[in-house]
Amino acid sequence: GRGRGKMGTVVKYYELPTNIFDLGWLVGMEEGEGCPSWHASGRCPELHMKNTDLDTMERYARLIGGNVVGPYQYKPRLKNDGTVGSVPKLIWEVHITGEPAAQRMRLLAPFMGQRRREKMREILGKWDTKTGKKIYRGGHCGV
Repeated sequence: GRGRGKMGTVVKYYELPTNIFDLGWLVGMEEGEGCPSWHASGRCPELHMKNTDLDTMERYARLIGGNVVGPYQYKPRLKNDGTVGSVPKLIWEVHITGEPAAQRMRLLAPFMGQRRREKMREILGKWDTKTGKKIYRGGHCGV
């Protein structure tokens, strides 16, 4: 992958969780901060996360198999009186798309809360139908 933006840098990682603690940490991050979705292009699944803590994003990227991109910074917000408010923190971003994202969703879905599990299942059904793969129905915890 490549960095984006003037300040953009990329750090490449790839190492799926090898122990229950890393898997639990990854599930917690995905449940609390993650965004499983169908990519804006309309062509594939995507796992996407933004966070202000670089060390957290580096660990997430290493465990999910993505790239850390950034930092980015949003424009300062204006207060009601028209003056500039506080300067926003730097934002780091990780996203993966396509079959790698689908594979991670298959790994994580059984451990997610109901809303995200259902969203992942919907995305996987659409992806598996589109790619001609067997539709994902079985698995741990009835997902």
